[in-house]
Amino acid sequence: MIKKTLAAAALAVAALLAPHAPATAAADPIREISGHGLDACPRPALCLYDDHDFNGTKDGRIWVITGSVSSLQASGANDRVTSAYMNTPSGYEAWT
Repeated sequence: MIKKTLAAAALAVAALLAPHAPATAAADPIREISGHGLDACPRPALCLYDDHDFNGTKDGRIWVITGSVSSLQASGANDRVTSAYMNTPSGYEAWT
């Protein structure tokens, strides 16, 4: 239940990032990178981490969302996300 709630919140926040996304992000608003920690999340983006505590101290999957998405199913992030971080263009941050 928590993962589904987190995923729903992530999708809602991703919609807020859409106006600030670069033109190339419109073709693929979700990309997967490897890393850990908050510094691995580019700005502006919503980053969904595969492991607790932003992947801890070991590199793991990070799904970077830079535009509006309707589902995480195709990205492989559905029911896998355990932490999230929003790195906004203005420098404000949010995390779970």
